[in-house]
Amino acid sequence: MSPTDRVWDRAYFFAPYTPDAVIDSTLGFRCEACSLVELRRRDDIHIVVLTRGNTIVQVQELPRSAVDVRTSLLKTPFAPGTTFKLTEEPSGRVWLDPK
Repeated sequence: MSPTDRVWDRAYFFAPYTPDAVIDSTLGFRCEACSLVELRRRDDIHIVVLTRGNTIVQVQELPRSAVDVRTSLLKTPFAPGTTFKLTEEPSGRVWLDPK
């Protein structure tokens, strides 16, 4: 099942090395699934957390080898229907940007 098949009302992006306490504080509740990813120890992924109310719908890893997330997107809640774009630099690095 893909994230678009699930009912969610907010999406949050978190950067590598984000401590569990920051994720929990941003979400407003404990995210055990986020802790299991161990983002606080990793530099190879971002995560996107889909929530509905105070429930985790999905935690999805975004490998940085495929796409990087702009700082402006981090820890900001996004509603369904929010549009993003991929921007490729001459170096080949791909960024997820707000549209």
